[in-house]
Amino acid sequence: MALALQSADTAPDIVCEDTFQLPSDVAAGYLTNLSGYLKDYKEWNDGTFYGALVDGVTYEDGSVYGIPYSTDTRGLWYNKDVFTAAGLDTNWQPKTWQDVLDTCKIIKEKCPDVVPFWCNSGVATGEGTSMQTYEMLLYGTGEQLLDNNKWIVKSDNILKSLNFINTIYKDGYGPSLSKVLNGEAGNIASREYLPKGKLAISLDGYWMTGNYKETGAAPWPEYKDRLGIAAMPTSEGQAPGSITMSGGWALSIPNLSDQKDAAMDFIKHCMSYDVYLDTIIAQGNIATRTDIAKDASYSSQPFMETCTGFLSGAFYRPRNSQYTTVTTHIQTMVESVVSGTSPEDAMAQYKSDVTNSVGAENVTEK
Repeated sequence: MALALQSADTAPDIVCEDTFQLPSDVAAGYLTNLSGYLKDYKEWNDGTFYGALVDGVTYEDGSVYGIPYSTDTRGLWYNKDVFTAAGLDTNWQPKTWQDVLDTCKIIKEKCPDVVPFWCNSGVATGEGTSMQTYEMLLYGTGEQLLDNNKWIVKSDNILKSLNFINTIYKDGYGPSLSKVLNGEAGNIASREYLPKGKLAISLDGYWMTGNYKETGAAPWPEYKDRLGIAAMPTSEGQAPGSITMSGGWALSIPNLSDQKDAAMDFIKHCMSYDVYLDTIIAQGNIATRTDIAKDASYSSQPFMETCTGFLSGAFYRPRNSQYTTVTTHIQTMVESVVSGTSPEDAMAQYKSDVTNSVGAENVTEK
């Protein structure tokens, strides 16, 4: 997409932007400032869109470069049949990371043919590894990626996060590396292992349930009864007790589009109440319009109320154009730990990589 956006001959009229990429694409001059189009967009101006998601498509100068059409939250999905077989409570809510590891230990002992825990862990799963695994852990320690707009490259909490990942694989709680270090890892977990009772716990997002609907990639009519969802706890159970990262996607107009007015009209059509309601339900995503959240056909979906509730305390990735570079180093760091590098050495390499990429003046240690 980045290549297509560089030429008037190849630039489409509408693109789907992962909001973590939006700051760097704006900085590169790829996207159209939509602020002028929004002056007469009623739903935009009357608070219909969640404020945090509006912030996510707003550049540092206050200009808007996308209309958010989906958001998400993450948690610990678990197969209740496996929990029952292991003698565990199917109303599971761990209070600390140690509770999660203790549960994995029991599952490994009682159900040896089941993978206890799955999280995105490699470069091939890209942002899923950065956001759904590492940042869910790091933010759960109370630390974030940035401190005073400088990237934290060495800290006890980075080490604590990497040690959790290391324990998952060192103690045999995770899947084989051949399964987890490829681009299809997330689909293997959600479409094959979890529904078939080959996986106990998966750290993943709400969108995963879209697979299980009649129109999904892996229909599973019983999913609402056989799956459970627990909030990811903070490291030691400290306030606020649980953690979720949230992101989402936006509809944007390339700067080199020659049909900007028509593109914006079409985006408004896509986001109109009836069209958007049908779309977001079919996608299995969380809505960005507050009025959709109140619609019974939407709110009655399995797990929707719980996962939407996670938004109230959600954290979002930094709106910093350097993030798209830093996130690749996060993925490398996580994969190196999974592949056998010590957490200390992996963090040292991360420090070197990030410092070389963003400059020593933009990093800090804690």
